[in-house]
Amino acid sequence: MPMFHVEHMKISRLLLIINLLASLLMQSCQKVDDAPETSDPVFADLRSELEISTKQEIEIKTQFAKDAKAFRETPAQTGLYTIMRNKMSGSENLLNIVQQQKKFFEIKMEQRKIDVRSRYQESLKKEGLPWPDEKEIADYKIRMKLQRDKFHWDTKNVPRGTDIKEAKESKEKKAAATKKP
Repeated sequence: MPMFHVEHMKISRLLLIINLLASLLMQSCQKVDDAPETSDPVFADLRSELEISTKQEIEIKTQFAKDAKAFRETPAQTGLYTIMRNKMSGSENLLNIVQQQKKFFEIKMEQRKIDVRSRYQESLKKEGLPWPDEKEIADYKIRMKLQRDKFHWDTKNVPRGTDIKEAKESKEKKAAATKKP
């Protein structure tokens, strides 16, 4: 039974798609990533922190501008003048902190980019370590979780020596115990 032209086209298209996929797979195996930091989770976390700091900086700049304007419009010989000055200096201090934080994340991203690129180049060698390093990423996640979480301590189970009165009593007991023998 002879094949029609449409059936030949279906087969040729199927073969073309298979050949394209095979060639793409072969090229992807040999291609070196020019920007390996884009696939690094630590770098992505630093980038998200930088974006948050940038948004905070914009918000605080607008708040500082409002506070500065309100301070300039406040009469000098009133109690409100001191309140507005304190509010303006507080928002200025907060702006400085956020700008420092933003600069910190920019520097950390540059350091991480350099570190990731060198580790990635090392991982391409036969004896190189695998990249990304799962242990380093797990350690980073644990460290960030501990830094970001707010701990609520149970006041019933406070260790001894935390209260001044209890600390003096325990020191006196230790001193009396050492003097007895």
